Amino acid sequence: MPLWDPWFEPNVEKLRAKRDVEGLIKALQHKNEKIRCAAATALGQLGDVQAVESLIVGLKDESIVVCNEAAAALGQIRDTRAVEPLIAMLNENSYAAAQALEEIGDPRTIELLLMVIKDDNGNARKRADSTLIKIGVRAVEPLIVALKDQDASVRGIAAQALGKIGDSRAVEPLIVALKDQDPSVRRIAAQALGKIGDSRAVEPLIVALKDQDPSVRGIAAQALGKIGDSRAVEPLLAALKDQDDLVCHDASWALKQVKNSQTIEPLVAALKDDNNSVRKSAESILMEVGVWAMEPLIAALKDQDPSVRRIVVKVLGQRPHLRTVEPLFSMLNDPDDFVRWEALEALEEMSDGRQAYYRALIRDVNDGDRTAFFLGFKEETQAITELLNKLGWTNNDLRQANLAVSAGEWDKVVSLGGSSVMPLIAALKDTSEELRRKVIESLKKIGYSQTGALLIMTLRGDDHNLLEGATMALGELGDVRAIEPLINLVNDDILVEESVAEALEKLGWRPSTDSERLSWLLCAPTSHEKYDQISKSLSESAIDLLVPNLTKNKVRLRSIQLLGEIGDARAIGPILEFGVRDNHRSNTSVEALLKILTRYAGDVEIPELQKIAKLQATESIIKGTVSCSMGTFLCYGEVAVDCSHVRQLARQELIRRGEKA
Repeated sequence: MPLWDPWFEPNVEKLRAKRDVEGLIKALQHKNEKIRCAAATALGQLGDVQAVESLIVGLKDESIVVCNEAAAALGQIRDTRAVEPLIAMLNENSYAAAQALEEIGDPRTIELLLMVIKDDNGNARKRADSTLIKIGVRAVEPLIVALKDQDASVRGIAAQALGKIGDSRAVEPLIVALKDQDPSVRRIAAQALGKIGDSRAVEPLIVALKDQDPSVRGIAAQALGKIGDSRAVEPLLAALKDQDDLVCHDASWALKQVKNSQTIEPLVAALKDDNNSVRKSAESILMEVGVWAMEPLIAALKDQDPSVRRIVVKVLGQRPHLRTVEPLFSMLNDPDDFVRWEALEALEEMSDGRQAYYRALIRDVNDGDRTAFFLGFKEETQAITELLNKLGWTNNDLRQANLAVSAGEWDKVVSLGGSSVMPLIAALKDTSEELRRKVIESLKKIGYSQTGALLIMTLRGDDHNLLEGATMALGELGDVRAIEPLINLVNDDILVEESVAEALEKLGWRPSTDSERLSWLLCAPTSHEKYDQISKSLSESAIDLLVPNLTKNKVRLRSIQLLGEIGDARAIGPILEFGVRDNHRSNTSVEALLKILTRYAGDVEIPELQKIAKLQATESIIKGTVSCSMGTFLCYGEVAVDCSHVRQLARQELIRRGEKA
């Protein structure tokens, strides 16, 4: 009996063993899918070119499984006749066809794949791109040529493939592509250069940090981070001031990747920058540096700026190492309260034997009251007892102070002096205005020199009631050291912003720059007598400071309101993007648009006018706060927003310019 009979299922394994190519070719036509698949697999294993034409026919089998097996078999046989049929199969999103083309390795493949890239079929493009990447270095030169194609999408795919292949020959052509007229090509070129990691790209990528397209600037920053060259540090620090939050984020990430001791000095200098976001980013980056940065950081402990010394101490405390113990101990004698406090915390984290460390702390630090406060936070009962004994205090002093505060025996609280300070600060958590007033009066009467410093320490916490109480107390006590920490609270917790504004006013702080004016305006109540005066004193440059705030939920509406007050047409785009989106918009946003259009309609771009002209009346979700004896709570409601007036102004301006309204 023959090995194969059309009336019976063929034994594919026996056919393969006997190298019966003709029988296997016939099996490719069997009605059973599994047999067709097995036959294609066997033909690929045998590698006989007689099977090529039949396998090419198998690429169009009704079963995608058979198609893929036929493609895989053609890849194993490696006959160039299969190249064009396999490329045609890329339209079916076939990984097997891409793999087969790679294995065949015909020089024509690259040219044909580039033709597929120009096709409108997305699946085919994707597979062609993937195949070119798998072909690797042989595809580099044709892909470099494709970087000059008239089609921007082809140029982009070519740049992407070159980046993934990673051949250094592509560096110079990709640098040229950084100036492509299409922003998507520039972005992909920057990304590709980052993947290749060649230092020749550093200077061109630094230039790309100023590209007009924010996505290009962000990817350029990422690429510089991947290359890790110290030349990029200063430009990346400058990019932290970019108007686009995502670019700032990318620049911050990139700086963390540049692990070079030469980066520390510029980062430390950035801690003194006028821009608060730059200072915060620099601190965040320094917090993640490794042991390699230890020596320049230790040198920075001698900086004249106490805020810099405080952050450096904090950074060193995050990286426990014997080399840093002595420098940190020396900072316990720093003239600045907050630097000493950070040194205490840093050393505590580094200590292997906590009790031994606390004993050394008690022995070496003269500021006993603040040390007690520190140890109280750590709940180290034994260490506190030793400290109190050294100071001549007893546990009874603190116990009596706690009881007196709880009972409201304010004369007794004052008579106990410094022992009462910590219990009084803890009592500021209470939301009763009367109780807080008594606490603050008692703190004033006690007159302890470090009360302000202790209150400032509480601003680091996340207890809203304590933050509010401490803010009120700082305003009353008049400690000017609280000004900067209070300003930093503005964007952190909207529920304490008005108390911050009140405290700053009592401390005699007067904003003198746009940045300072904005800090005050974002926290002060709009009903404040000086609100209008200060808001009108903002210059047009304040727009650059306000726009990033539109991405922050807590200060967005106030920022939109201020953009309306400034009245510059440049604010229209950001307001439309962040203040009037989806089906919700606020009266604040519409009013801001109205103010700008009333005065500067002629400066507004036509596309923006067209968007405003299409605004429809809707319901806006609004948020507010309600205070009661149990605390302060957020509440929500809806209010109708009328867009008719601003819509009419936009349409009038479009008609005036001869545009369709």
